[in-house]
Amino acid sequence: MDEEEQLAFFLEWYDSQSGQKKEYIMHYHGDNTVELVERKTRKLFLKRIHIPTVTLDDLYIGGSVNV
Repeated sequence: MDEEEQLAFFLEWYDSQSGQKKEYIMHYHGDNTVELVERKTRKLFLKRIHIPTVTLDDLYIGGSVNV
């Protein structure tokens, strides 16, 4: 994957303390950086950061990723 390419994924996170399901859009860049945006409000939740442990192979339907 080229460093300038970007993929987007819809994510769900269940917050057990509040009992709510939260939805995000994760932007994955070819240089192993990710950014999370709240799906409903489009507010930035997590600015673009480098996460060397998250690769494109980790991102699939039903998968789990720790950030």
